[in-house]
Amino acid sequence: MAFPFLLYPLAEESVSSAITGMMNGGLPVVVTVVTAIWVRNVPSPRRILAVLVGFSGIALIAVPSIREGSTADAKGISLLLLALLSYAVAINLARPLQAIYSPATLMLHVELVALAMSLPFGLWGITQSTFAWPALGALALLGVLGTGFAFVLFALLTKRTGAVRSMIPTYFTPIVGAILGKAFNNEPLLWISVVGMMIVIIGAWLTSLPDA
Repeated sequence: MAFPFLLYPLAEESVSSAITGMMNGGLPVVVTVVTAIWVRNVPSPRRILAVLVGFSGIALIAVPSIREGSTADAKGISLLLLALLSYAVAINLARPLQAIYSPATLMLHVELVALAMSLPFGLWGITQSTFAWPALGALALLGVLGTGFAFVLFALLTKRTGAVRSMIPTYFTPIVGAILGKAFNNEPLLWISVVGMMIVIIGAWLTSLPDA
């Protein structure tokens, strides 16, 4: 958790929130690949096709944006891909622990470890910025709802549905990221990136379907 949480803000120094949201939509695809390697189980041809569809959508999002230069660069896209890979590995690491701990207890342990890892960066960041109550309020809201509550629900979903199918909520991330980025930051959206977003969603949906 600490590693991708660090990578996302670093990536968004050169990648718009819309592109970040679209790239995050590829998480089900990445989870499928990592899980297949993790459990040493070759996916079915249909699932392999779904993965290829998902990656083609990620390419459509990333490549034109890098070439455009105004919404993303290669470094930012690479950091986002590394963050997705980190989440996929973390999900597989957490799976056996779910048989021992409840979702709330498991996420408490995860967040405490993430806190210990992130604290040095946070302390350094305080020295580089000025205090503001609105910023603290926004941070508290993100921490309580976006991290604490959301990740407990996610752990519960993962325990009930498995690693791959628990990715279903991320289908909405590209759409939300694109809409909010355009609405609040007036971020540019390339039409081919929007097409890529739709392909990622299709690939993620196909990936989540149970094998016949």
